[in-house]
Amino acid sequence: MSVRITRNEILPNLEKLADEGEAQEAIQVVMEYWAAKAMSMMKSGARWTDRTGVARSGLLAEAFKDSGGSVLVLWSQAPYGIWLEVRWSGKYAIVGPTLHNIAPRVLQMAGEAVMRMAE
Repeated sequence: MSVRITRNEILPNLEKLADEGEAQEAIQVVMEYWAAKAMSMMKSGARWTDRTGVARSGLLAEAFKDSGGSVLVLWSQAPYGIWLEVRWSGKYAIVGPTLHNIAPRVLQMAGEAVMRMAE
């Protein structure tokens, strides 16, 4: 599951505000901040009881750049992580709910970072 901020969505407005490279760097910093925060939120907020610790330690988040912009990806590295997300009507889901929770804040913070550059 991921949040993606693409150049096509923001480029027209970025040209008015700031240097595109600087704006993309600011967005990347925001994405990296949220990657660390999301990983912490998932590990502390998972509602299952650990038997081996594999599922909790396998909750990961990463921010990276691709040709289209910046991407924040959240996932479970545990082989059975998908079942924690979908089985029992999502009772033990943590990746999806975390992404749903942080996505608006990621986008808001990225926008604010770019707008600060215009000041």
